[in-house]
Amino acid sequence: MQRRVLIADDSGIARKAICRLMASGGFSVCGEAEDGREAIEQARKLRPDLIVLDFSMPIMNGIQTARALKQITPDVPIILYTAHASSVLKQEAFAAGITSVVSKDEETFDLVTEAGALLGVPQQGTEAFALCAQASFSHAKPEAARDAVNFAMSSPRMSYHEGDHVCTLFVSPEEQLVAAVEYIREGLARGERCLYVCCDRGQDEFREALRHAGIAVDAEEARDALVLSTKHEGHLQGGSFDPDRMIAMLQWALNDALRVGYTGLRAGGDMSWLLDEAPGSEKLAEYEARLNHFFESNHAIGLCMYSLQRMPPAILDHCLATHKFVRMEGPILLSNPFYELPEDAVSRAAKPAGVAQKLRHLHSLRPSKPLRLQARHRPSS
Repeated sequence: MQRRVLIADDSGIARKAICRLMASGGFSVCGEAEDGREAIEQARKLRPDLIVLDFSMPIMNGIQTARALKQITPDVPIILYTAHASSVLKQEAFAAGITSVVSKDEETFDLVTEAGALLGVPQQGTEAFALCAQASFSHAKPEAARDAVNFAMSSPRMSYHEGDHVCTLFVSPEEQLVAAVEYIREGLARGERCLYVCCDRGQDEFREALRHAGIAVDAEEARDALVLSTKHEGHLQGGSFDPDRMIAMLQWALNDALRVGYTGLRAGGDMSWLLDEAPGSEKLAEYEARLNHFFESNHAIGLCMYSLQRMPPAILDHCLATHKFVRMEGPILLSNPFYELPEDAVSRAAKPAGVAQKLRHLHSLRPSKPLRLQARHRPSS
């Protein structure tokens, strides 16, 4: 008989991925919760064999929830699955009755392994799975592979390459939609999992645009090749922005994509959530600068979409400083001369006065003749 697990995480993306992961380990997910209060209600009703809690949840965080759960189901083990697994947090967690703390920064199989150990469910093939995952998630690329990825990067091109971190600068909603659909279509064709955070355009509107472009949206979502979320499930979980939390979510999404056989993660999103001016939004430059390391050292690609009409010059200046490539006025990626090294950009101050001149210079870099699609790898000599 399968052991039953209750999952509590305020991110729908994370819950779906954790459910798949637990199912792959032979567990049955009996319930899901979006916050601590719902987790308590579900535990009282379902009586699971194991509870997996995120730490950062609305209403009640993971530790507060665990204290309450221990009054209801004292014998049920609890795993805190979190991106904030510091030594101080672990001490507080154990004092609250949490059985184990697993970091979301670790490989995904660690959660299944820990669940199996707590419930006495052996995990067949764990060592082989770990070796395969470690090889896939390695942060070090061979020099030959890096040479292939970087080939012809200094010239305008039309296709996205692994390791890219690109900003799309758009004027109209129609231009944004064309760029997003083009990006997703290419990723699906390459066998990548495509994660897109909708903002001004809702999920249903974006689905219709994808269908109009000939993409089988229902089928792609059913096999989890296409994952659409909102700003409240992505950048603004809990009403604030936290670079650590967002990068941990991307790392989790990447690890899960590779684990189930996708070639990598293609992440993209509408950055208009910045206009909400939520707490933490001032960390934009830090976040975008750190993403360069994330994408360069993983099987991943990132596209951040900024409105030239709505974004303040200070935000656009941070955008130009933190993306190696810019897509503007059509399907051409330009090498960005205003890009700053991440170690410099992470704490930079915005220089909004020079943005208009930078944009004019980028416009001048566009080729006068149409480009042909370039090969993704260096041709053999």
